[in-house]
Amino acid sequence: MLILHYLAGVIVSLIPEPYRTRYRPPIDLYRAAAISGSVECVGCLAILFVRYVDFLERRLVETSSAVVASGREETLGVPAVQYSLGFVTLVDFVFHPLTLLLAYLTFEGLVRFLAAVVTRETRSTLPLYLAARAYSRWKRPAAATTP
Repeated sequence: MLILHYLAGVIVSLIPEPYRTRYRPPIDLYRAAAISGSVECVGCLAILFVRYVDFLERRLVETSSAVVASGREETLGVPAVQYSLGFVTLVDFVFHPLTLLLAYLTFEGLVRFLAAVVTRETRSTLPLYLAARAYSRWKRPAAATTP
C-alpha cells in the first residue's frame, strides 16, 4: 500500500499547487517530488544518450552510403571529412526538436529534484503549470461577465 501512496505522490507532485490541494497522499510530498524529479532527470538523460548513439550510427551510415553510391569512397578516408561528418551529425542531433525536448526535461527534472531536496519545495512540471495558468486566465474573464 505504501508503494501506491508513493506513486500517487509522484503524480501529485507534477500538478501545480492550486490543484494539488484536492488530494494529499499520506506521505512526505517533498520526498515524492524528489523521486519524481530524479526519475525524470535520469530517465530522460538515459533516453538522450541511447538516442544519440542510434542517431549517430544511422546518420553516418546514411552519409557514407550516399558517398559510396556517388563513387567517391576515397573521400571517406580523409581525416578532415571524418571529423566534419562527426561535427555536422552532432549539430544535427543537438538542434533536433526531440533532442531539445529531452534536454529540457532532463534539466527540469534536475531543478525539481534540487528544489525538493535543498529548499523543500514541490515544483510542478512546466507544461502543466502553463496549462493551469492558461485555464485560470480563461476562467477569470468568463466569471467576470456573468451577473
